[in-house]
Amino acid sequence: MTPEIIIKAFLEVWETQPELFEETGAVDSLESLQTQIIELRGQDNETVAKTLKKWCKTYKPLRNEVLENSRKPKLSRTKPEDRSQVLTNRYPELYQNLNERVPTHDTENS
Repeated sequence: MTPEIIIKAFLEVWETQPELFEETGAVDSLESLQTQIIELRGQDNETVAKTLKKWCKTYKPLRNEVLENSRKPKLSRTKPEDRSQVLTNRYPELYQNLNERVPTHDTENS
């Protein structure tokens, strides 16, 4: 499994199931994750994916959902839904940094 697939899977859960972050208590440590991802800005995707995996291990339902999404074949990442905007608005740099690491549907077909 490539690091990009892990990052995409995390973003998929972020975009489609933001309530899972609240339900698992993960929202309380998103600030810390955001800081870690910002600090990894110059690092490769492998390092970022390892950081995400390590962080997700603390939240088993979230980790399971990310793993499940990483195994599902995806044609493209979906656009953020309105309900995901709460997380994106609170942690914009986390979302932006992760989103920049994965190709969008347009660049995949180029």
